[in-house]
Amino acid sequence: MIRGSQIFLGVAVLFGLNAAPARAQPGASKADSLRTYELSEIVVGGSSGARQSTEAIRRISIASIVRQDAPSVAALVPLIPSAHLQTNSRGESLIYIRNAGERQVAVFFDGALLNIPWDYRVDMSLIPTGMLGGMAVSRGVPSVIYGANVIGGAVNLQSRSMDGTGSHAESTIQLGSNSSRLGRAIYLWRTKKWSAVVSGGLFSSDGQRLPDGANLEFSQIGGKIRTNTDRNISNVFARISRLGNDDSELGFSVLHVDAKKGIAPEGHIDPERDRVRYWRYPLWRNTMFIANARTARSSVGQLRATVWIGRFDQHIEQFSDHRYNRVTDLEEDEDRTIGLRLVGSRSLGPGKIRASINWLRSIHSQIDLELAEDPLRSSSLTQQFKQVLFSSGLEFEMPIRERIGITVGASLDASATPETGDKPARDTDIAGGVTGSLRYELGDQRLIRISLGRKVRFPTMRELFGEALHRFELNPDLRPETSFQADAAFEVRGDVISGEIVAFYRRTFDTIDQVVIDIEGTTRRKRINLDGSRVRGVEVAGSIRLFEYLTAHGHVSWMKPEALIGSRTRKLIEKPELLGSISVNVITRWGGSFQANLRRVGRAYGQDLNNDQVALPPSSELNLRAAIRRYFHVGGIFIELYAGLNNVTDEVVSPQLGLPGIGREMRAGASLSF
Repeated sequence: MIRGSQIFLGVAVLFGLNAAPARAQPGASKADSLRTYELSEIVVGGSSGARQSTEAIRRISIASIVRQDAPSVAALVPLIPSAHLQTNSRGESLIYIRNAGERQVAVFFDGALLNIPWDYRVDMSLIPTGMLGGMAVSRGVPSVIYGANVIGGAVNLQSRSMDGTGSHAESTIQLGSNSSRLGRAIYLWRTKKWSAVVSGGLFSSDGQRLPDGANLEFSQIGGKIRTNTDRNISNVFARISRLGNDDSELGFSVLHVDAKKGIAPEGHIDPERDRVRYWRYPLWRNTMFIANARTARSSVGQLRATVWIGRFDQHIEQFSDHRYNRVTDLEEDEDRTIGLRLVGSRSLGPGKIRASINWLRSIHSQIDLELAEDPLRSSSLTQQFKQVLFSSGLEFEMPIRERIGITVGASLDASATPETGDKPARDTDIAGGVTGSLRYELGDQRLIRISLGRKVRFPTMRELFGEALHRFELNPDLRPETSFQADAAFEVRGDVISGEIVAFYRRTFDTIDQVVIDIEGTTRRKRINLDGSRVRGVEVAGSIRLFEYLTAHGHVSWMKPEALIGSRTRKLIEKPELLGSISVNVITRWGGSFQANLRRVGRAYGQDLNNDQVALPPSSELNLRAAIRRYFHVGGIFIELYAGLNNVTDEVVSPQLGLPGIGREMRAGASLSF
C-alpha cells in the first residue's frame, strides 16, 4: 500500500522554495512591481553586500511574504528549506535550521541583531511582517562576517523600500477565527537623494484553536480555544535615508513592538505532581534604534557600518493554577544593548578581501518577586548581569581558474561576563573559527559548491545564570559548543526549472542540552554538556513553471539528528527527521489567484519528566488561499480581496509534548494601495 507520506516525498523530489528570482506574471498589475526587492546575502544596513561563496542563500521575496497574510515572521519559517518553527513551553516561537538549535541561529533586521542577548534568541511570533521588503536566509557553513555564536545559520530581514521616485501607500484589514483582527498600513516616499518609510500595525486574538484530535489530560479548561493563548501586538517602524553624490548612503531607523500574551500550559503534566508553567506576559516590549552607513570609493574599497541601541522589557507572571486567578511569582526583565558591526571590502589582485568587526554589550537587569498569600512573607531579589561579545573576521575570495573560485576565512570570537548578579564570576571565553569554500561553475547556470567550517557558540547569560522562577538548577561548569560543518551542493538556475540538492553534515562537541532532576522532592531542569551531537541530511529544493499561469515550488529535507553519549547514541529532542513543503500557485489573466500548500513534518521525539524519550507523531498540514485583484487606472488604486484556510483537515501537529499546534483557522481580508 502506498502511504500519504510516500506520495508527498515523491512529489517533493519531482518539484524539488522559490529558488529562482520571481518573474512578472501575465496579468500582473503595476502594484506588483512595488512588491519586489532584491536582498543581499550579507545584509549590513539597507543595501546589497558582496556575494558570499561559503553560504547557501535562500531569498524570500516580498510577494511570498504577502501571500502568507501573517501578522508575524513566524508564519514565514516554513518557506525556508530545512527550517522548522518550534514553540517552546515559554510560549516562544523559535527557528531551527537544519536542526541547529535556536540559540545557534541569528536573526538580523537591517543589519542589527534581533536576538535578545540574555538568551540569544527572539520570539518570531512577535516580529511584525508589515515593514518587511524581503528576507535572505543563510544555511550551512556561515560566513565569519556574521560575528560570534552564529553556527546554525542566519536570517536577514530587510525593511521595505521602493524603486524609482514618488510615493506609495498600502493598508490591510483582516478578520479571522477566534476573533482575530489585523490592521496595518505603510507609506513609502522617495526622491533622487532622500527616501523614507513609515509603517504601523495592530493584531489581536482571543486565542489559538485546539485541533479536535488533541488529547490534553491536564490544564485545558474546555472549548475550542487553547487555554491562555490570547495575544495583543502593536508595532511602528520608521526609516529615513539619504544617498550621497559618491554613492554613499546614511540611514536611520526605529522599530518598536509592544505586546502582551498568554502561554499555553503543558497539557501532559499533572500539576498535582509536577511543576507546570502557568505563565502570562503582561508586558513584552522591544525598541531598537538603528543607524546604517555605506561608503563606496573605488580607490579604497567599500565600508559598511551598522550601529544599534536596543531596549527590551519583559514581565512574566506565574499563576497558581490553570484558572489564572492568583499570581504567585513575578519576574521583571530589562535588557539594554549596544551593538556595532563594521564590514570593509576591497579588491586585492584578482580577488576580494573582506574584514569585519562585531561588538555587542548587553546589560540584563532582573527583579524576582515571590508573592505569598501573607504579604509579610513575600520576597524580592534584584540582580544585574552584563555580557560583552566580540568577533573579528577576515575573508578572502579569489578565482583560481575561469570557472573555479575559492573563499577562505578566519575569525576570533570572545565572550566576557563582567557582572554576574549573585552568581559566581566566570572567566572570559575565547575561540577561533575557520571557513573554506570551493565553487565550480559548470556553465548553463549550473554550479557545484563545497564548504567546510568550524565555529563556537558561547553559553548565554540565561543558560549560565537564569533560574526561570525556580524552574532550573544552575550548572556553573557549562562549556561552549564547538561545531564542525560541511556541505556539498549542486545548483541549477533556469527560466523554467531551478533547484538544488545539498548534502550536509554537522558534528557538535559539548552540545548543551537539559535533563530533569529531583531536588528534595521538587522537579527541576538542569542544563548539561553532552559528549556531542551530529546531524546528517540531504536537502532538495526547487521550482518549476508548469504552464504560463501555473508554478510549483517546494523543498524536502531528510535528517538524522543524534545525541552522542559515550559510546551510544539517542535522538536529539524535538528535532524532526523530515521537513517538507510543496506549493502550487495559479494566477489568471482576470486577476484571480489560488495557492495550495502542503507541509509535512516527520517523526521527532520529546522528553518526559523521567528523561525518557517519547515519539512525537508526524503530521501533514494543508493550507489554502484564494484572492482576486483589481487595478483602477483612474486614481492608480489597487485592491485585493482574499480568503485563506490554514490546517484544512484540522491535523494535530505535535512539536512538543503537551503543546499541540494550531487547529483549523480561517481568515479573510482586503488590501488597498495607491
